[in-house]
Amino acid sequence: MTAWDPALPDWLADPALAPIWRRLRPPLERGARTTRLTALDRPTRHALSGVLGRPVTGDLTLVLADLDTLLQERARISLVAIVEAATGELRDRDGERAARLAPVERLARVDPAWAERVRGSGLLARVADPVALVEQAIAVRDQLPGPTRLRAELAAAVTGDAHALDDGRPLAALVLRGLVDVIPASTGERREVWERAGVLADTVSTSVLTLGLHPAGDGARQRALRSAADLGDPVHITPWLLRRLDGPLAARPVLVVENPAVLEAFAVRHGGRHPIVCTAGWPSLVAVDLLGRLGVPLSYHGDFDWRGVEICQWLRQRVGAVPWLMTERDYRAAPGGGPLNGRPAPTPWEPDLAGAMAECGVAVHEEQVVDVLLETWPA
Repeated sequence: MTAWDPALPDWLADPALAPIWRRLRPPLERGARTTRLTALDRPTRHALSGVLGRPVTGDLTLVLADLDTLLQERARISLVAIVEAATGELRDRDGERAARLAPVERLARVDPAWAERVRGSGLLARVADPVALVEQAIAVRDQLPGPTRLRAELAAAVTGDAHALDDGRPLAALVLRGLVDVIPASTGERREVWERAGVLADTVSTSVLTLGLHPAGDGARQRALRSAADLGDPVHITPWLLRRLDGPLAARPVLVVENPAVLEAFAVRHGGRHPIVCTAGWPSLVAVDLLGRLGVPLSYHGDFDWRGVEICQWLRQRVGAVPWLMTERDYRAAPGGGPLNGRPAPTPWEPDLAGAMAECGVAVHEEQVVDVLLETWPA
């Protein structure tokens, strides 16, 4: 049908009504109940008077349902059909909006906070098939955290595309919004988010710093680590190497420290006599995997700042590390450092420690007490 279909009565086919049908298109698409018509020229007012059966002398407000009823009674044709004949098929804006919201609502059933972060990002509006992307993201996150695996392996298993979770891909961005409140700006920080969920970018670019590990076994790698320990040389263990080491990796209790300078001090003073593992800040995935593999008692010492005690508590829960020289007494006996910044964290192994830190407002870094550590370990 066209606007000038000869089957239409003259009072609907009048070209003077064309501006009316064009103006009615937007309110019909958005589901409005009424619309205001202004600045109508004389021919259009005259033609519209014939449609309405009453004079139109100026601006007027139309109730769209009433107009539809009138047209169906007088011409057996709906208002929508007339407007579509004159201007083309109407957009189903309600349906489009429902389609846009459907993927976010699917996320909300899984995790409301995830859905809210995605809703404000505009991410789903930039992809061709947001429904499929959301289902893939949910399938990925259902497997996190889990056994350590490569990001490419996880992507291939879920989507069939080994690069689907690469940095910059929509699926990676969507999954990350399900893991953290704010996606980090740097590649390294994003890698840490993935690692905390058990996902490695690769097996060679990250490592954990160690000293004095004496793995059992006659393999070349085991012999190389024992040789490094005998020489007192620190060794960076990558996930690649860790995957290829069988059997026990230590025979004595291991000291876990937060700062590389402390491990270096042990190497200078004691060579490789004491097995040490350094987290270098928040423990990486390979550090956690190594600690879980050691099979010996673990003691932990870190900075007396809020981040340091968070790491201590996390390692207590994750790998059973026992805080060492991390009491209120140790804190008060240490030389003061810079201001204690950040959000306070509890110290369940020593409840009075958090109170003392908040009271003093001073951070104590491991390097400030390294001589005490060197003289006191093994405990």
